[in-house]
Amino acid sequence: MEWIFELKKETASFLAHMEGKKRPGFFKYSYSGDYFGERVHWGLGQSAFFLKIVYTLNIQDQFEKEIEEVEKYIKTFEHDSGLYFDPLVRLLSSPRSVFNGLRYRDWNHAVGMYTKLGETRQAISSLRLFDQNIVSKYPKSLPRDEKGIERYLSQLQWTRPWHAGAHYSILVFFLYTSKLHNKEILIETAQEWLKNVAQKDGFWYTEGASLQERINGAMKVITGMNVLGKVTLHNPGGLIDVCLESQHDTQACDNFNILYVLKYANLATNGQYRHEEIVSFVEDRLELYKKYYYKDKGGFSFFENKANTRYYGARLSRGYDEPDMHGTVLFLWGVSIIAQILGIEKELNIREFRT
Repeated sequence: MEWIFELKKETASFLAHMEGKKRPGFFKYSYSGDYFGERVHWGLGQSAFFLKIVYTLNIQDQFEKEIEEVEKYIKTFEHDSGLYFDPLVRLLSSPRSVFNGLRYRDWNHAVGMYTKLGETRQAISSLRLFDQNIVSKYPKSLPRDEKGIERYLSQLQWTRPWHAGAHYSILVFFLYTSKLHNKEILIETAQEWLKNVAQKDGFWYTEGASLQERINGAMKVITGMNVLGKVTLHNPGGLIDVCLESQHDTQACDNFNILYVLKYANLATNGQYRHEEIVSFVEDRLELYKKYYYKDKGGFSFFENKANTRYYGARLSRGYDEPDMHGTVLFLWGVSIIAQILGIEKELNIREFRT
């Protein structure tokens, strides 16, 4: 495990390389393979990733100027509606949005609303890491009464729990960070509604959902609960059983989602269920993580030996054999979870962010 104790220093060097030279607050997406440079107004995602990386590693004292610049840059993506979204990502992801809208007969998909909500949540949650006073402007596309909440959640496709769980989590996030006078009632309504898709194995889905979708969907649901500071699981042992047996770990998201679900299921059992196996599992995970880490560059790649190429469906990089901001933020988030399970988070001086 010695290599993870060098992450602070090495990742700080990685961030210095990724930082834009001409546009304050801008960061590259991949180490050298981006299709677009600083002349284009884009990069909302990686600027948010920067704040999360700095927060996770607790190295904000090294990047005080950059944090201020990034916060200002992120706010340049805010629109009059209160939504934050990257115009380049919106343009490049439009064909995929229209295709999914037709495929699932969903207008919100077709007009890119789900992407806009996701990017807004990402931006605000990142800003809130260093300023908890930031509140969101409640999106017009989200419901504002109890019946609306129930209808909204019931119309999500829970056969695709990663998608449905993500938008449950987004809904709860915007309710929690809003100034709506009835938000407590609406949050309670959303929490209660989840029982409709709570299955015996501990996950939230309806018939037809794959095992990988169940795990990824559970991660999204739990992030929503975590916004509220209270994770309530109806069968944590079932979640542990499935996660320990899962082999869906070929890229950064899948790798992280397993760990995230496992951590909160382990907490729910007070470490009394298959704990030694969980410890062994996360130790093996660290060995796996090394395959994605570039020690000479200080970052992680989203795929093994390949940087991520797409963000919200937009093709942004050439996918070279190199690290990227997306893989780095997810794998560091995973390291923070592993450190908690192993009881070395204080020694590492790293922390988990809420998103």
